[in-house]
Amino acid sequence: MNRNVLPFSLLCIVGCFLISACNTPVVYKKKDPVTAGSVDYKKEDLQKIKWIAGKWKGMDGDKPFYEIYEFVNDSTIKISNYELKDGSTDSTNSYTDTLFWQDGLYFLGANKDWATGLIADSVIQLQPNSDRIHNDITWQLKADGSWDALLTSPKGVKIYHMQKAD
Repeated sequence: MNRNVLPFSLLCIVGCFLISACNTPVVYKKKDPVTAGSVDYKKEDLQKIKWIAGKWKGMDGDKPFYEIYEFVNDSTIKISNYELKDGSTDSTNSYTDTLFWQDGLYFLGANKDWATGLIADSVIQLQPNSDRIHNDITWQLKADGSWDALLTSPKGVKIYHMQKAD
C-alpha cells in the first residue's frame, strides 16, 4: 500500500510545482542606468534609424493614433503624436517630444526621461532615466518596412505596430 502512495505523492508535488511555475508572471528587471561609458554607439549612429522618418499610424486597441518622426538635424528627432476626432480630420490629444544628443548619450523627453542604450540598423532601445518612468521602449524595424514600438514594464509588454500613413 505504501509503495502506491509514494509515486502518487511525487506526481502531485511535481504537478503543483509545474502549475506554479507556469503561472509565475514575467518579472521586469530594472536595468543599470545608461551612461556615456556604458554604450557602444556614437553621435552619428542616429542615422542608422533613418527608416523611422515619416508619418506613421498605430492602433491602441480600436483607436488609431498617428506619429510623425522628423530629423531636425543629424542628432535630433522631433516626434509629434496625435489622434483624430471621430469622423473628422481635426486632431486631439496631441503632444511633441524630442530624441536628442547630450553629454555623450541620446535622450528622449525634455526631462531626459529615457536614455538610449542601443542604436543599431534596425533597432533603438531606450531605458528609464528617471524614477518616475517605469518602462523600456524599443523601436524595431520589420522586414516589410513597418516597425513595432515595444513598451516593456512591470505589467508586461505592450506592442504597437506602426505602418506608414498617408
